[in-house]
Amino acid sequence: YPGTGKSTLVNQIKKPLQERGGCFIEGKFDKSARPDTILSFALNTFFGRVLAANAGDMHMLMRWRIHDAIGSGCNVLMEAIPNLHKLLSEGNPRNESPNSAGNVTSNLGNSHRLKFMFCKLIGAIACKNHPLV
Repeated sequence: YPGTGKSTLVNQIKKPLQERGGCFIEGKFDKSARPDTILSFALNTFFGRVLAANAGDMHMLMRWRIHDAIGSGCNVLMEAIPNLHKLLSEGNPRNESPNSAGNVTSNLGNSHRLKFMFCKLIGAIACKNHPLV
């Protein structure tokens, strides 16, 4: 339903949450796109903001939690979310960049594994001091 104020509501919630150290992931729904593609885009945007903020301890703690949850070898997520790869490979020049974006679409077809990894990733992002909405 266009024009009902959904985006305005989201923007009103986002600022107080972020002021309290919370994390906010947002994306636009598109009927023609697959849900995993929309979630990949939203998470990529989120990790782009995390990289740009470079929030010291929070940044490092998030990297550790994510690494513990998904490990460093989860190519499905790394290809679907390039900014996640950048975050996890910061300071580690041995990590190679993920394959080109052309392979992301084919990897998104690994639906069950990708959904499982999305759940583990989102669980790692959220913590008591930095809730996730």
